[in-house]
Amino acid sequence: MFEMDRGFGGAVRLAPPHAGIAPWIELLEDWSDRADLAPLDRMRIWTAAAGLGSEPIAAALERDLLAINNFDAEVWTVDDELGHTISSALHQLKRRFAALGDDLIERLLRLKRYNIAMYGVRVLGDRGDEARSRNRTRLTPTILR
Repeated sequence: MFEMDRGFGGAVRLAPPHAGIAPWIELLEDWSDRADLAPLDRMRIWTAAAGLGSEPIAAALERDLLAINNFDAEVWTVDDELGHTISSALHQLKRRFAALGDDLIERLLRLKRYNIAMYGVRVLGDRGDEARSRNRTRLTPTILR
């Protein structure tokens, strides 16, 4: 969360979480326990809860993201052809860790869906190692070229 010094300008700085955020986190945590949720819907709820600051949900999101072997599997592409849900979840994961593992990045770069593969490219760019980035981006699908 961020706030400005004045209404329409000034420095932008980190702000403490709003006092009324706890009920929303609890609601999302309760929803995530529903047995009738599809994996992609659960991922959306976990991403929202992690973004609001739920540590237990952020840990579950991390665990499940790292366990996914094929991000292009049908379970992750239904109603999300471009990969927005996984990309948003990866963003939350990166907020928890300064760097994502090489294995995960290489899996991301090999994906067919633009938003997820581009997230892998962005992570490589954030590392600042140009030679390594060029070498790894050769793995990306032709959609990125």
